Amino acid sequence: MKNIDDDNGNFFSLFTGLDKLIHVVADMAENNKDEVLLKGDIKSNQNKNIGKYGINVKLGTDKLDHFHEFQFSDKQKKDENKMKTITPVTDLFDEEDNVTIVVELPGVEKDDIELNLDKNIITITASKKDTLFSKQITLGFIPEYSKVKENFQNSIYSVMISKNTLT
Repeated sequence: MKNIDDDNGNFFSLFTGLDKLIHVVADMAENNKDEVLLKGDIKSNQNKNIGKYGINVKLGTDKLDHFHEFQFSDKQKKDENKMKTITPVTDLFDEEDNVTIVVELPGVEKDDIELNLDKNIITITASKKDTLFSKQITLGFIPEYSKVKENFQNSIYSVMISKNTLT
């Protein structure tokens, strides 16, 4: 049995952890693993422990072949150039005057990130060696292009997009 500890999250990381769970199950199927234990602390916004979670994931070996029939849209895919395309973990915060998009881009350098704004469609791409990260988001408004702010630190790329007050 494999233990995966995540003690750095807060209560909301439990929900974002569902993406992690899907990847864990996919990894289990690919590597013929029977069982994985996910456990960690649930923390408040003040970073105080408010609980613990533990999830034991088991797959019967007879189910693994059936599991491969499913496809996950954000699972690594190989294109004709043998480059893996990954949809990165992304959070979107819709506030009154702006939208902030936060994207995890592990192993990527700042110069390898490209932001493309086309009307209300935002495309973020980044590459490293044999991996292409790509995420497209459709906004419910036309952004103010002159008020876009980008930040990149510790493999976390964020972009704040001001809402156009004319739309």
